[in-house]
Amino acid sequence: MSGKWTYVCAVVAVVCFSVPVAGWTKTIELYVATDGRDTNPGTKEKPLRSLEAARDAVRRLKKTAIPDGGFTVWLRGGIYYRTDTFELTAEDSGTANSPVVY
Repeated sequence: MSGKWTYVCAVVAVVCFSVPVAGWTKTIELYVATDGRDTNPGTKEKPLRSLEAARDAVRRLKKTAIPDGGFTVWLRGGIYYRTDTFELTAEDSGTANSPVVY
């Protein structure tokens, strides 16, 4: 019986201590949509139009500070017609604790 209680207490401790920590990290989210504009701020309500604008926004924001949760660029539904390859360089990378995710 004591082994079962030890297991239950361990699970409860993991849940209790990991959930608040996950809430403390802040990820900056940018949105891209086919009906967006590259002059928009990249919010869900006012998305950017192109991946390049999102990449450039992340580059600008990284010069100020990289948030603990990193950056996530969300692509809204639709068809994104491309004429050029979307290029990312080492400058566009994040870190293990602050990733840049598209």
